[in-house]
Amino acid sequence: MLQKPLNTIKIRKNKKSKTKEKNKKNIKTFSFFVENNDVVITVGTKNNIFAKIKYLNITCYDVIMGSDFICGDVTVSYDYKKWNEARFIISAACFKYFTELIAKSSIDATKRDDITLQYHYEIIDMLDSYKDKNPRSIIDYIAAFENYELFNTFIYFRMIGLYRLLAKSDCEGFYSPGDSLDIYIMLTNIQPYVTQDIKFPTLLKLFKKSFDIQENVLIC
Repeated sequence: MLQKPLNTIKIRKNKKSKTKEKNKKNIKTFSFFVENNDVVITVGTKNNIFAKIKYLNITCYDVIMGSDFICGDVTVSYDYKKWNEARFIISAACFKYFTELIAKSSIDATKRDDITLQYHYEIIDMLDSYKDKNPRSIIDYIAAFENYELFNTFIYFRMIGLYRLLAKSDCEGFYSPGDSLDIYIMLTNIQPYVTQDIKFPTLLKLFKKSFDIQENVLIC
């Protein structure tokens, strides 16, 4: 039996249940805990979520934790697994972007006598350090992108949005309009390298909306 509150959850119905389904459009986020089969529900801000609950007793439930990202009339939702996959795909696309950027620059990384190419050398070193690692999850990328020594390098290449994206909690907080602008620029740069379905157009729309109307993207 669950005893501790869950921060952000999605409840999807069991098709075998005979409990009457509530209007899907009118149900918002639930934060809840279970005690002696009774459900204490707190309505949150998520959407597209519904549950079938009878007299405060769970007849059947399937809990899927996740996050909503909301700004104005734009919302994009992921369960935690899908959000980690999305961040992994975005991170991998950034590596592809940097790889092609360095290839086009035709820089001789062995000389390193040009101070104006300092940031290029740092990107080359980052790429080299990951050549044999074969990253499989977002965890494999976070160490590189949260390296403060690369902070100015990412700013120089207008890719600091990747750090902004990864540095937030999955279930609370917000992206400021400034964060959103950085993330939007980064996403625009890597767009040709994202081929999987991670709701990319909606992400672009979300962060553009944030800096257009100067409102935070809420993480719920």
